[in-house]
Amino acid sequence: MPLSDLKCRNAKPAEKDYKLTDAGRLYLLVRPNGSKLWRMNYQFAGKQKTLSIGAYPSVSLADARQSRENAKEHLAHGRDPALASADHPERRFKIVATNWWDARRKRWNAVYAERIWSRLENRVFPRLGELDVTKVAARDILALIKEIEVEGKHDLARRVRQYVSGVFRFAIASEITATDPSATVIDAMESRPKTVHRAAIREEELPEFFRRLRNYNGESQTALALELLIHTAVRSKELRLATWSEFDFEKKIWRIPEERMKMKKEHFVPLSKRAIEILYELKEIAGDSDLIVPSPDKVAQPISNNTMLYYLYRLGYHSKATVHGFRSTFSTIANESGLWREDAIETQLAHSEEDESRDSYNAALYLAERTRMMKWYSEKLVTLSKKVPNRDDLLEGLL
Repeated sequence: MPLSDLKCRNAKPAEKDYKLTDAGRLYLLVRPNGSKLWRMNYQFAGKQKTLSIGAYPSVSLADARQSRENAKEHLAHGRDPALASADHPERRFKIVATNWWDARRKRWNAVYAERIWSRLENRVFPRLGELDVTKVAARDILALIKEIEVEGKHDLARRVRQYVSGVFRFAIASEITATDPSATVIDAMESRPKTVHRAAIREEELPEFFRRLRNYNGESQTALALELLIHTAVRSKELRLATWSEFDFEKKIWRIPEERMKMKKEHFVPLSKRAIEILYELKEIAGDSDLIVPSPDKVAQPISNNTMLYYLYRLGYHSKATVHGFRSTFSTIANESGLWREDAIETQLAHSEEDESRDSYNAALYLAERTRMMKWYSEKLVTLSKKVPNRDDLLEGLL
């Protein structure tokens, strides 16, 4: 009995693959993961073969039947329908990319999903959209990447290549194509322009740093401010000018208003257990001041721009570390762990992107992941602060 669109639409996944058969050896393969794929069995040159037509509902029942008829026409003229890609509009890169995006967006933050779609539409589809995904070559992808690199947007070029690779891996899993040509493009891409990084403390040096911070008989408010900065990875100015009204201790969130942010965008900072403990200690010192770190001399003003830096110097880190460098320390540890998405790390650092289309920035972007990440990072810092420093660091501290 021929299939109906209703039967295709209502087909539910089972523990194993099963087929819904239409006429002319056409069938819909329903897989345990919920995907529904059009297939047609046929014989060519004495061999049994299967033609992959596309995924339902992107390829409708009517379209699948038309592809079946086209395949029969090719067979009648002695041609293998699997090689007649012109009869497979569902293989267009734009169609496959749309299916990939639609499958993945359920796992993404809505803002992030829309940002990727915008980049596909504005950057990728104009060059690759109408190409048969089985015939896209590395040179096609490289030409797209070079267009972006010429604009000086190397991070965006790298991300776009990752999206294209995601589309091809989806196509491979869907048995539409066999290779990912974007993988060979990486070596031909330009390196990011070198950034001058401020001196930063490495992970293995943190036990000694925390030992010095704990044992130094200096201004406790500055020591606490420095520790809070390390546990939150914010900029020093964002911390120095912070007021108590920005903190929601119940929700464990620090909301930094846009007028105080470098990129002029409101920013949410998750607060770990240790960060909150530090804030309570700072509150006792601040007294009635609206500022979390008021100047000891003028309570209506914050500590100076150099207060924490000079404290680092007195700890023995002159030319070895900077206050801003602790953001690099966080970035390095978080990235090298492999536990967190790069976008979540960059959002925590409130870094802007090269793509000017990012008008949909949301202060709460990746907040759930960032909350877990900052909890993980803060607990790691606490563990490192209790670790005995290695012998070389101890000797250096005595010099």
